[in-house]
Amino acid sequence: MSLTCYDYLKASEKRNGNFPAVIAFGCKTSLTKLMRDIDSLAGYINSIGIGDGDAVTVFLPTVIHAFTSFYALNKIGVIANIVHPLTSPDALKEIMITTSSKAVFILDILAADYADVINDCGIPCIICSNSDYVSPLMVPAFKVFEKKKSVGIDRYKNSIKYSQALIKGHSVKTVDCHDGEKTAVYLHGGGTTGKSKTIMLSGANINAIADKLEPLDIPGLKPGRECSLVVLPMFHAFGLAVAMHYPLTHGYTLLPMPQFSAESANKLMRKHNITFILGVPNMFRKMYEEKHFAGQHLKNLRLVFCGGDFLPERFVKEFNKKIAEYGGKGKLFRGYGLTEVG
Repeated sequence: MSLTCYDYLKASEKRNGNFPAVIAFGCKTSLTKLMRDIDSLAGYINSIGIGDGDAVTVFLPTVIHAFTSFYALNKIGVIANIVHPLTSPDALKEIMITTSSKAVFILDILAADYADVINDCGIPCIICSNSDYVSPLMVPAFKVFEKKKSVGIDRYKNSIKYSQALIKGHSVKTVDCHDGEKTAVYLHGGGTTGKSKTIMLSGANINAIADKLEPLDIPGLKPGRECSLVVLPMFHAFGLAVAMHYPLTHGYTLLPMPQFSAESANKLMRKHNITFILGVPNMFRKMYEEKHFAGQHLKNLRLVFCGGDFLPERFVKEFNKKIAEYGGKGKLFRGYGLTEVG
């Protein structure tokens, strides 16, 4: 029987040990802490009567909660219905009804406009906050910012804070699923027709992508010594399987960027040992044209993959030449893969 994505991550934890799994807003979250939160979150979802074969909507940008919710749902056989976080309220409602979603994860600073449609669906809402994964000293500043951005969130009729869900689910014994052939995610794309369609991928499919990436990688440093810049969202296979699942299960520290900025991305490359980056052509072009792109940090790059749109050969040569100028052996590679088949 094939492993689920959760089991695949669990096996990698035994292999790699504990290390900083994610760095967000300058704060580190260890793999041990991440796994503990995943287990607690799975416990909470099970405790409210949601289990194997059900679907839960993950309506989040590229934040830690998008990672934990995916693996928590996968652990207990719940299908993660991952939706673009800028989807309109009416479109979100339609997708949740179509997929028979039993609950939804949403970020507080984006949640106010969706209260009515989620209340209409009558499902529980787990409200996530960026302050959930920052140091206690930073929490007050985040609370002020989040309060300004989430006016109207009190209109949710059936909601719970993510932090409270972790507490409630901590001691719950979960009913786990270990069948990787079952559907793990619903993803949504227009394809060539322009009409949104629901795409189903199994855990085995997502794990196979990670397995096929491994031969392209070069054994690097010890787990936690290399970083992956995670800009791509989780609602496409490229972001879910390649940007998040592969590096996390192979010892990389993830640096999620909920909103891309070329300046911020280049600053992160200077600050951290980033060796793994995935993106779309426009993202790489903006990074290349930003004044702080060049520097010794380019030597660290090993895996640089680009997809999602046309990538001119001229730009590939310019980009790779700049990396080589600083002694880097990494090269920008084109990637192509339909979300329908990962």
